[in-house]
Order: sequence, then C-alpha cells, then structure tokens
Amino acid sequence: MGTCTPQIEELKKRFQEYGITIKGRTGHCNDRTKEIKEYIIKYEIKQYLILDDDKSEFVSGLLPNTYIVNSRIGLTKQDVNKIIKQYK
Repeated sequence: MGTCTPQIEELKKRFQEYGITIKGRTGHCNDRTKEIKEYIIKYEIKQYLILDDDKSEFVSGLLPNTYIVNSRIGLTKQDVNKIIKQYK
C-alpha cells in the first residue's frame, strides 16, 4: 500500500488484532464518492468497508458500508467493536 501516515499505520495495527486487513487507499479528487467507486470497479472489490472522518467530502452521497468516525477523536475501541458487529 506504499508509505502510510502514522494514523494509517496505527489503524492497520488495530485492525490486525481483529483479523481485518486494510487493502488500499483511493486517489484524490474533489469527490470521495467518485474516488471510491472508481477504486471498487478497478480492483473488482466485492466486500468492503469505508472508514472516513469527513462526511462532507462525499459530494455525491455516502456509499453503502461507510462508517464515519469523529474527526476530533479518531477511531476508538468502541468504533472498532461497533464496526466488527455491524460489518463483519
């Protein structure tokens, strides 16, 4: 997945504890919805979970399986537990 920010590295570690792997990241344009749709099509993704902390960047609307975390707090253990129950 290339070089990751410290936040992404921490997220990867946290998810590994639960057997969940981060497979990749999208590019950058003005509409996160479009970026994600293109990524899903390009890599023929069948099962996914989108984690984000900025709902406003989804210009075309939220996609299914999107979980928005609090941008001031970040991903918490409570978020992880909720995600596992809801999406796994």
